[in-house]
Amino acid sequence: APHKNHPRAHNTGCAAGAPHTPPGGRPPHPPPHDTGRPEATFLLPNYAQEILPAAAEGPIIAILRRDYQILALIVQEGHEAPVCLEVGSAWGFDKTMKKYLLALDDVSSETREQIVRETLEQFHPMFRALPWYLFGNDFDPAAADGPPRVWWCPSGLLSMLPLHAATSFPHEGRDFVPGPEIKIARAYGARDTWKPDASARQRITGSSCLLDTMASSYTPTIRSLVWAREVRDAEPAADPAQDPRMMLVASNSDSGLESLPGTQGVRTHLQKLLSPNRLTLLTGRDATVRRVTREFHHHDAAHFDCHSLRDPDDPWRSGLSLHDRPLTVEDLIERRVDRLDFAYLAACATALTDEQVPDEMITLTAALHYTGCPHVIGTLTPSTDRSTARVTRSLYSSLVREDGLLDPTDCARLLHAAVGAERARMPDRPSAWSPFIHIGI
Repeated sequence: APHKNHPRAHNTGCAAGAPHTPPGGRPPHPPPHDTGRPEATFLLPNYAQEILPAAAEGPIIAILRRDYQILALIVQEGHEAPVCLEVGSAWGFDKTMKKYLLALDDVSSETREQIVRETLEQFHPMFRALPWYLFGNDFDPAAADGPPRVWWCPSGLLSMLPLHAATSFPHEGRDFVPGPEIKIARAYGARDTWKPDASARQRITGSSCLLDTMASSYTPTIRSLVWAREVRDAEPAADPAQDPRMMLVASNSDSGLESLPGTQGVRTHLQKLLSPNRLTLLTGRDATVRRVTREFHHHDAAHFDCHSLRDPDDPWRSGLSLHDRPLTVEDLIERRVDRLDFAYLAACATALTDEQVPDEMITLTAALHYTGCPHVIGTLTPSTDRSTARVTRSLYSSLVREDGLLDPTDCARLLHAAVGAERARMPDRPSAWSPFIHIGI
């Protein structure tokens, strides 16, 4: 939802968090969410009607920090209330995050790679038993239909971590030992524990990365996932006379920024996959903010292969570098992109929120999701040009069907496969494969 100090923030007319009640009347209902755009409200949500439907297609894992504990709130069908799990200790968490965020700026440094590895290893024991808790002791991640889907909804500084890629790297002379038991917090001061059976424990011990067990998506808020699905299910059938088109916005060669060699390879690959009448290419002087935002209404998919700019003082001004000026979060959040079904922001840290306001999820990917795009792919950290190009080409090879149409329906699983291929290629360099995330339904 918009920042409280933003000039276009929603005014709920509430004081001290309580809804205004007319004299002699009942508290008003919040506005209907039929557009997919979240509306600010201080009303306590009805869990069964507003939260639980988000788990209709897979569990939601909301991650938060409370005092000195890392908690996972599980929203899953079959449970009348969210289950609170104590997954690990938060001792030293601030120091870990400060070290991690400082390291992200040095893209090519081996020191950065080492710190990313250490961070992913620190969180792996907390989450590696979650698949068996969610899907049962007989859960098999190598099933023929692929790993199950889950949605992550982290908060605070945890939203800046690629939790879906938590992993353990091989260390010479060190045995791989099981992590701590999952503690279920049912009431303050009361704790139950969940222990996998012997066969499940053996599979957990042999699992070195969450990517091997679950196909992950992210959502800025649980409610936004519910609204996005409501909009999807209410959409009329596609008009066969409307030819699906994709907009490709490529790096501006005269912008004065570092060139991206992988951009040309991705552009050539898309031109081979899509016929000219289904691909709109915007580069150089054509790639202006006005032109791009206007073309949103005439395309079903958009791909941005350019630099990103982050404003640490005002995240609303973070954006993608175009010919005239950056396309900012503020530009996107003020628009509706109802026709757009898929967007790929192949730039650095397009899904990374600002550490000054980590709970507000003011990012380019979240902005596109809020304004109507059900499938958005972005990056949580800066990524190398070559790895981004390989993951992108692999993804589009699967997204584009034999008839030349781009079908984003299963893009989360296809991204999971593309990232897995890059991990197999460079297993010891997590910066090559951990940044890529899918946001949406």
